[in-house]
Amino acid sequence: MFPAKFCHIENHIPHDYGNKYFEQPCGSSTRLVIGPSTDKVDLLIEMAGELRGELWFILYVLLVPRSGNRESGRYQSTPIETHAELASILASFAAYLEGDGRHHVWVGSGHGDGTLVYDQHDVIFAYGPIDRFVKILQSHGFCEQEFWFPEPHTHSFQEENDSEEERLMSELEWRYFPLQDGDEWD
Repeated sequence: MFPAKFCHIENHIPHDYGNKYFEQPCGSSTRLVIGPSTDKVDLLIEMAGELRGELWFILYVLLVPRSGNRESGRYQSTPIETHAELASILASFAAYLEGDGRHHVWVGSGHGDGTLVYDQHDVIFAYGPIDRFVKILQSHGFCEQEFWFPEPHTHSFQEENDSEEERLMSELEWRYFPLQDGDEWD
């Protein structure tokens, strides 16, 4: 039901970054670029536990709406009170988030000490407590090595996943915001 969200275009084989990460300059600070091979949502949940704070949010960036009943845009959840609740929500949608390329998913603390972005290219961008994130990655056997998206590539968004988009949108209360520059990129 959930095909790979990101594939090589010539043979439609899912792309595997090979459990790599690297630190990249980003404005006046740095971020981690992370290419997990498997269990991307589990890693996102674990890393979110390193953000300090008592409130959490999910920003669901819908790039390719398929149902015709909502616009592409940014959908921000109401505050989520605990990391356990955040983990439960994300885990219940893990197959969809990992298997469909119609979206990016941001997770952050309401206290602004970090943000995690799981993008449609199957990469996690991590902003915030870089040292704590690196410890998690190293504990899972990730190696530090620069990588980037293969060219050419394709994103999968399948009709059979539309029901999961509907379930996600009905599971939480969302505030809508239009897409911003940089939300859509190949």
